[in-house]
Amino acid sequence: MTAIDIQFCSELIKRVGTRLYEIAKRADRILSVKELFLTVMEKHLIGVHLELLLQTKIYMKKWKRNSEISKRIKFFT
Repeated sequence: MTAIDIQFCSELIKRVGTRLYEIAKRADRILSVKELFLTVMEKHLIGVHLELLLQTKIYMKKWKRNSEISKRIKFFT
């Protein structure tokens, strides 16, 4: 990895971590099924966006759905 890739990953992890923290705080205050559904969908979308960013910014190639990297990312989403 180059220094640019490492910096990009670091910034991305910080942003995703911050967003997941905000979602977790809000999850403590969930009052309805609708709010729960929206929170889960938002968490899923973060994982999808993370996967797409990693595909385009770091590896510059399309990952196969059954690849090991894709499986690891799905574990966190």
